[in-house]
Amino acid sequence: MLTKPAAARPLLEPLRDSLRALLGVPCFIRRSRAQDALLVTDAPRRAPIEQLTARLSQSGDWIARPETGLLHLDPSPVLWRRLMADAPICPERWPEAYSAYPFLASCALRLTLEPVLPELQPIGPLRLTLKALEAGDFDTLQNELPQILAALLRRHDPLPEAAGRYVLAELQKACER
Repeated sequence: MLTKPAAARPLLEPLRDSLRALLGVPCFIRRSRAQDALLVTDAPRRAPIEQLTARLSQSGDWIARPETGLLHLDPSPVLWRRLMADAPICPERWPEAYSAYPFLASCALRLTLEPVLPELQPIGPLRLTLKALEAGDFDTLQNELPQILAALLRRHDPLPEAAGRYVLAELQKACER
């Protein structure tokens, strides 16, 4: 099984870095367990929530949902489009890494067959993908992403192309380690 070594920089770390600077208070910023949020922070325990949500709102990059002592954070549509546009370019060859997770690789390759405009791509599958990839949880993705792809194809909905590109890049990185 492919694993993420401890020295690897977490996939969402650049987002955490920008959030830390934006929030301006020492706090944790972790993957959220909520389905509708990418990250969660305990910043409201260290600064007034109104001040924090005003900073996040002014940035235009984050949507915050308060919960007792916490803020669940999700990228704004603008930031989601940037994350989709910045998704890694797919390799043209079939790396050895793909053989460890054939269903996941097949699904990811199908997602990347045709370009999809960022504003049309569904965010839910990309959020799930980014959180699972950062955790090194290829097994969850191998179980869930094909089901998501099948449902989208049945409904003729746009596909989350960026999710496929992130999966293929992370599988290749894991193989190179």
